[in-house]
Amino acid sequence: GDRQAESQSLGNLGNLFLEQGDHEKAEAYFKECLSVALEMGDQLLEGAGLLSLSEVAIYRGDHEVAESLAREGVRICNQIAITLPEWIMKNGYTDPDADWDFPPSRDPKS
Repeated sequence: GDRQAESQSLGNLGNLFLEQGDHEKAEAYFKECLSVALEMGDQLLEGAGLLSLSEVAIYRGDHEVAESLAREGVRICNQIAITLPEWIMKNGYTDPDADWDFPPSRDPKS
């Protein structure tokens, strides 16, 4: 019954599959994580879910979708003043309204 823990667990499973290169499973878990976060109104998990889905889209080569998801994730994270993931900061994607050199030149995690 702990929806927040459920959403966090789904995100963790998504990260595990992303690290293993199973982008399809990662995406499924991230979408479910995002769905629970939206249902609860949890902006922290919503921002994290959007940024995670952006990573999956980058790996798939769907850069337009990836950038849109990343911009919305950054916007939410900035609104609630939480630290952005390292790959976002390293690539200078901290202002969702700025021009971005997107996609990252390499694997977003590296």
